[in-house]
Parts: sequence; C-alpha cells; structure tokens
Amino acid sequence: MTGKPLRIGTRDSILATWQARFVQERLKRTGCPSGLHFIKTEGDRVLDTPLPLMGGKGVFTKALDDALLSGEIDLAVHSLKDIPTRLPGGLAIGAVSEREDPADVLVTRETARAYLAATGGASGTATGSGPPGSALPDTASPGTASNPGSPGLRIPDTAQPQYLKDPEYRAVIASSSNRRIGQWLSRYPLHRVTDIRGNVQTRLRKLAESDWDGAIFAAAGLVRLGLHDVMSVRLDWMLPAPAQGAMAVMIRADDERIRKALASVHDPDTSLCTGIERDVLHALEGGCSAPVGALATVERDVVHLLLATVYPDGTGFLSFQMSETRDLAKDLGRRAADEALRRGADMLIRDLRGGNGPINGAGSDAEGGTGNDAGSEADRGAPSAGVPKGHETAATRLAISTRALTSGEVSLARQHGVRLMDYPVWQYRWLAPLPHLTATILAEEPQAWVFTSRRGVEGWWRTWQEQLRKQKLRNEILGKTTQQARGGEMPGKTTQQGRGRDGMRIPPVYVVGGATADAVRRFFGEAGIREAGTGEEEIRVDDVREAGIGEADLTQADIGEADIRVADRGDGESLGEALLRDGVQHAVHFCAVERRTELAEFCMKQGISLTEAEVYQRTPVSNRKPLFTVFDALLFFSPDGVTEFFRIYGVPGGSWRPVAVGQTTAAAIRQETGREPLIAASPSFEEMLKLV
Repeated sequence: MTGKPLRIGTRDSILATWQARFVQERLKRTGCPSGLHFIKTEGDRVLDTPLPLMGGKGVFTKALDDALLSGEIDLAVHSLKDIPTRLPGGLAIGAVSEREDPADVLVTRETARAYLAATGGASGTATGSGPPGSALPDTASPGTASNPGSPGLRIPDTAQPQYLKDPEYRAVIASSSNRRIGQWLSRYPLHRVTDIRGNVQTRLRKLAESDWDGAIFAAAGLVRLGLHDVMSVRLDWMLPAPAQGAMAVMIRADDERIRKALASVHDPDTSLCTGIERDVLHALEGGCSAPVGALATVERDVVHLLLATVYPDGTGFLSFQMSETRDLAKDLGRRAADEALRRGADMLIRDLRGGNGPINGAGSDAEGGTGNDAGSEADRGAPSAGVPKGHETAATRLAISTRALTSGEVSLARQHGVRLMDYPVWQYRWLAPLPHLTATILAEEPQAWVFTSRRGVEGWWRTWQEQLRKQKLRNEILGKTTQQARGGEMPGKTTQQGRGRDGMRIPPVYVVGGATADAVRRFFGEAGIREAGTGEEEIRVDDVREAGIGEADLTQADIGEADIRVADRGDGESLGEALLRDGVQHAVHFCAVERRTELAEFCMKQGISLTEAEVYQRTPVSNRKPLFTVFDALLFFSPDGVTEFFRIYGVPGGSWRPVAVGQTTAAAIRQETGREPLIAASPSFEEMLKLV
C-alpha cells in the first residue's frame, strides 16, 4: 500500500506512543508509510477526578474516536482492555495484535526505590520507548509478544516478600482496579488497599515515595517499556482483565483499505481469545470498574476460558472454567457469562450498581489509563473497600466457609454483620447419566426423588434433566407407556406432583436441609415446602430471584412445581424415616460417587428400594489458598468436609469457634479438634450465620 501516509492517532504517554510505533513499524514492513498524530483525551486533561466519576474507559478513547469519525486521523491505537465493549457507531476494531503477557505482577516498594535510584527518576530505560519522535526500541520487535492467549515466561521467579508469607501481616497494597483489589483481598483479607492513579512511571514514583508495601501492575506494560527488572512477584493466581496484554487498532467500519493494510498487525488467535473475554464483560454488563477477570487460551484447537467475579472487598469470589472446540467457541464467552449469572454473579453486579445505576467502586482496570498522571489516593481498609451501596456498615466478625459461597450468601452474611471468606476443599465434575438408569426411572416412575446436597441438585439439572426428557420423548414415540407408578400413589399424604411443559412427572422431592431445598427451588422453579414428619403445610417460600436466578433462567428451569420435603434432623437417617412414614416403596437418590451410606443402609433395613444415580464426582481442590489465623468462626457443611479441611490445613490455633450444619458434622468436628461446635437450629446457611 503506497500513497499518502496514514495518520495514526495516539495519546502522548510513553506507553501509548510505544504501542502506536509498534503498529507504525508493522505497517512500514509492508510498504505502508504512516505518521503519528498525538491527541489529548479527557482522561489526560482532568487529573483530579476519580475515573468512575468521569465515565470509566471512554474518557481515554472518546477523543480519538471523534477524530476518527471526523476524518482527522485514519486509525487509532489502544490497549484493547481500555476499549468499551459497545463500540461507537461507524467504528470497528480493524486489528488485534499478538498478545503480550496478560498477567498481573506485584512491584514492591523496595524494587521501585531501587529502580528510581538506578535511573535517577527518569521516566524510561535504555530499552524503553523514548519521547515522541524517537526510534522504535528493540523491545517492539515482533518476537517480544508471548504466545497468544497464554501467559509468557519472561518474568523471573523472585523470593516472595514476608507479607505474602505471613497471613497475619497487615500490608498496604496500591491499586485502583476493583478486579485486582477484590482478588487480592480474597487471598490476603487482612491487607489494606489504597487508590493509585497515573501512568506506569508515575505509579512507580508514587510507590517509591510512599510507605505502601507494594503496587499491582499489568506485566504487558512493564515488558513493553523494558522494565522487566521491577517485576517482583508474578501473580499467576490473579485472573487478568478481559483482553489485558493485547493492543487494538480502531478504524472506520467502512474503510476496507485500512483494514487490509492492517493484516500484518492482526493475530487471529489473540483476536479469538480476547473476543471471547470481551463477550463475557459485555454479557455481564460490566464496564472498566466491574470486578471481572477472564482469560481465554488456545491449546490444540480447544479454547479454555477461565472466568472470575468478586466483590471489591474480597468476598463472594466466584470462578470456574469452560472449554470448547475452536470451531464452536464463537459463543463461549456469552455461555460462560450466562453460567456466571446463574451462579450468582447477577446479584454481585446488581449490588455493585447500587440498584440499576452504574457500577460503584474504587476505579478502573485502566489504573488511570496509560497516560494520566494524577488522582486521589484514599486509603481503604479491607472490610470496607468497595462495599456496595446498601452494605456500607463494615462487618464486625470474620468467618471461614469450607465450601464455595454464592453471592446471595455473601449478601446475607453482610446483613448479619459477618464477613465471609471461602476456602472450599472440594472441586466437582458432572457425570452423564447411564442409559439404563434413565430408562429405569421413567419406566418405574419412582415415588420420590432424594437429594442430599446442593451439588446433587445442580448435577441433576446439568446432565439428567435433558437426558430424562429425551428418553421420555423417545418412549412416547415408540408407544411405550410410563404412566403406572410402582406401588401406586403414596398413602397418608396429598402429593402435588409437578408436571412440566413436556408432561414429565416430578414426584415429591426429599431433601436433607434448607440449602438443598433452596437449590431445588432454583432449578425446578418455585415450590411449596412441607417439613417431613411435622404435618406443617406451605411454609413461606422466598421469591426465587432472591436465590440468585434471573427471569430468563427461571423460565428455563421451570419444569413444574415440586413438592419438597425437608428432613427434620438434616441427615441421611432422618431422610429415610421420612420416606418410611410416607409409605415410599421406591426412591431415586441423585448423589455423588463419594457419599455417606446412612440413607442406603436405612432403606435396605426397611425394605425401601433405593436407586442411587451418581450425578457428580468430588475431588480435593488442587489450588489451595494460604490460611490466615485471625478469624472468629469456621463453617462446616459435611463430615467429609471437616476431615478434608483439617487434612489440608491442620487445626488452626486461636479462639475461633466451629459451626456445624448438623449433628453428624458436629460429631466429626469433635473427633478432629476436641472442640465443642455450635450447631445450627436447622440445617440452613442463615441459621449457621446466627451463631457466628
């Protein structure tokens, strides 16, 4: 491409200039001349207002967008994570460059001071980018980028500072990113965070001149400026912002000439991965202040996506992974966001918005952008950092949960004045149903379904419900009848048996406790609860939306009202007694591969036919957080969870109290610790909170 030089729009910070010169060099290699056109943005001009109050990411891109639309420039270069997911009309992303290391890193105060002493306070290094007009540095060569979509390997391992080893050390860490703050406090809940604004060099100077212990930076910016030596600790456990480490070139949507010229800049793998990550952010309606981390990687034509959301005070941490083959990965981001919303992220986003408005919180993942040089720096203690509207009162007690928490449970804990941290000891794999079991369930129509955990309900929904529907449809096509229930209707009780839109019969559902009943309501739709053995009818049911499920998911999950019966003691034997009292002759237990035997043994003794359908497998977690020792209570939800937690962490010292969901769990706590646990009045999460 020859002719009139292309006008590349950029801000005039050192890092922004580096990025623009990178694109300029790539264009030059294809014979396309270009020149840089420097533009001041609102974020560069307004230096005394926090980013969220200025509108977040758009303050660093709008002026360049306007220049593109007016024809003042031909293209604009940005960090892709700074570009809003909703692009202005008439503009498009023309190219996404090969990704640099997407990780976050910790820079310690001592390292920042050593850097300033070595450079005399200079804003760059010998290998970094010089001021506008200087030659492209060696670090801009194409070989500097890491493999697209995956972390680089250039950061050397260094000894961790003491405050990362000592769980009781009360360090002060600087960052303005809600995402970074939330993940940091989730791992180090006794630390404090302080806001920091400015470009890379400004933030290094502020750190060196402060009494803070460290600050969090994006590795990509430091690498591009040749500042490898200041990276003290690589934070592999912290999920980066969507599209972190990638550059994007904005063009006019109808300018195919420029799009073709950018072919030498564009990297398909990075474009795929960052597109999936941005789809997550878009679907979650999150802007630059949203505490959302996402990282997609490509491995042998399979795309793996890690996603995390967290409250800025470190509570309510939700993370999971989804994978898809490359040819089917186009909507992976949207599907992952839907899954996050179903798991409770909708409540987190709603809380952070303070209702329906923009997300409240500390600041942008842009950390003031690549060129801003000032901003407020208010210290924030961990309990109150970024607390959503409606939760301004800091929690006074700290409790450790031994299973993963939902956002709804975190919100409920705040209402009780409790701050929760979760240290789950198990991870889960969902199991596809065996064909002969689905056929048996449909042919014999058991008189009861039994669930002894929330995971069992979720496993049923994820795998069994679709298989049961398909098998039932197949039976109907073949003319097979499934109308006769083994043993007839249950004596002694009126059974409001649910039937979904497809006519699938839902027998009475027996559950071990309130949390499992809540899960049934979420996945089956609204239902009345009858306490097993008490005769009490229609106990009040919370609106299903309070359980963290949206309107769209409610429609999908509504396969018919179920008659839910809760065991009065919250254990397997109590469930068996309820089945016996109600005259159940055949039941199906949707359970884990690893399960307790009390229910099966009771049913065998009483002559009740119990089919055990394995819907999930539980294995110990592989990524364990360091346990800190200053807390008020440990919450335990199963005897196996008690055993596994103390196997991993040992028995902590201090004056903490164990809280048990039921008697069986309490017995396991006594055996492991010798301490007398507090036992919930009924097997529900709220009753456990009342004891903290």
